[in-house]
Amino acid sequence: MSHVIVLTSELHLSLCSVFMNFKVLWLH
Repeated sequence: MSHVIVLTSELHLSLCSVFMNFKVLWLH
């Protein structure tokens, strides 16, 4: 189960970073 939790957290972090990058590009 811990493997699934790690994968989920990594996916969440990557989605957050992509979203932040998109927001910055959108604002600029």
